[in-house]
Amino acid sequence: MNKWNKNTKIEKENDELNECLKGFLIFTDKNKEKNSIRDAYNILNDYIDELYPNLNNNENNDENNNNEINNLENEIKNLKKKKLFFNFDTHCKGIIFIKINKDYKNKINPLEISYKLFNDLLLNKNLISKNIHKFIPIEICCRAKFEIFKEKIKILIDKYFNNKDEKKKIKWKIEFRSRNNSSILKNDYLNYTINLIEKNYYEVDYKNPEKVIIIEITNNLCCLSVLENYYKFNSYNIQSVIKTDEEKLKEKEKLIKLQIESKNKKENNNKKENNDKNKDNIENNKEENKIIEFNENEEIDLI
Repeated sequence: MNKWNKNTKIEKENDELNECLKGFLIFTDKNKEKNSIRDAYNILNDYIDELYPNLNNNENNDENNNNEINNLENEIKNLKKKKLFFNFDTHCKGIIFIKINKDYKNKINPLEISYKLFNDLLLNKNLISKNIHKFIPIEICCRAKFEIFKEKIKILIDKYFNNKDEKKKIKWKIEFRSRNNSSILKNDYLNYTINLIEKNYYEVDYKNPEKVIIIEITNNLCCLSVLENYYKFNSYNIQSVIKTDEEKLKEKEKLIKLQIESKNKKENNNKKENNDKNKDNIENNKEENKIIEFNENEEIDLI
């Protein structure tokens, strides 16, 4: 890509971010981005059929028993549906943002799709993608500028944090992550968000929050959402949510075992280093003693 095309692409991306995007933040392994984008399109198109059956209705009411024609119609229909979603370049390996077409972003609710998707996964335990890990619905995706963030996060806080019942405080927490952007000051983002929430009606709970504020910054993108069922859906992880309690327990035990092994290895390495240092010190002391002994003998001979 030449310099002119690159600058044009960046300008176009900035223009889109100025309008704000809505969509899905997807995490995958490096070099599996293309397969993950394909999987995401398939998943989203299936749920568009189910949740928004009239949104992209291009079906022909005439019945046709010819399988080849039906298959062709289905292929054309799927191609048209893909226009509802586009890949927006995050410029970060392993992280994908699927944006909703701006003409449909007020008609499609990413939270509704994700809640239905993860409830289905909990119920059916079917692996719908080998490539995608996290599949996080994003209500607002804007430029990663603090002044813009302040405006957008306030919109979400006003929308979701409107409880006025002091007797039943709602539990909440913030999930903040920043990648590939050294200009971000984490405490500024956290403190501003915390100060927007009325403490009389809400309390922080890191273990079992009812609402989780998502702040995901990747390069120039700032993705925001307020999500429910965060731990129930295993942090919106497609791979983890379908595992049985027994499998999760085994994984936890395996992780604990690895942590213990790592700790023991580190302690052994430290012991070895200390032993080596002690040996060096002993050798150095021996050398020093020899030099002292030699000097003393020299003095005796001189006398």
